[in-house]
Amino acid sequence: MVVQWVDYQPDNPHKVTPAQHVKFDGQLAMQADFKHKLSTADTFTHTARCPGLNAYRNMGYIIRAREDVHVDKYRWDGFTYTDHFKNWKNSHVLKVPCQYIVYVPEGYSMLVNPIAHSDEEAWYAVPGIFEHHWGPTSVSVFITTTNSKLHLPAGTPLAQTFLVPDKEPEAEFRNFDAEDSINMQKKEELLAFDKPVLERMSRTKKGTLMNYPWYHWD
Repeated sequence: MVVQWVDYQPDNPHKVTPAQHVKFDGQLAMQADFKHKLSTADTFTHTARCPGLNAYRNMGYIIRAREDVHVDKYRWDGFTYTDHFKNWKNSHVLKVPCQYIVYVPEGYSMLVNPIAHSDEEAWYAVPGIFEHHWGPTSVSVFITTTNSKLHLPAGTPLAQTFLVPDKEPEAEFRNFDAEDSINMQKKEELLAFDKPVLERMSRTKKGTLMNYPWYHWD
């Protein structure tokens, strides 16, 4: 299985980037705070240890603006999506083209989502999807903003993409039972880390809870 990102502006430096290689100011500040507390506190809890947050923000790819983005240039008046939402009625929708076409592998679709844990409040990436049967697809990102003078410099991260299988697994809904109680207790014991374990964990390849072998579920 291969996702093909085809760059038709190879001289443009603003490339699609694996999300795990993109670090935002808030993430760097959180990591620095975690390292500080690791060296000064005997026990503590910290967001940097949450596997759900770390795994999500490192998944998929980050799509960037290929050039400077201005509302007047990219406003898409034919997009009436915002008219039907009371809090978006005064928004501008921009269709921002990128420098790629993408081939989504058979059996999968590609979700286009707002960037995980973004600290941006001036605009919002509208979620969407690219599907395999579309063939080669020009990559664009829709964003919405209430700022009529919005300017995003070239290279601005716009959205985060994920591959998901087209066929969803069957779902089972049942009541909590004794086996679930045992499993939850086991999980709590696995997550009850003390400072020596945290120190060993911080020396793993990526320094996150997911890399510590005790965490992985048997």
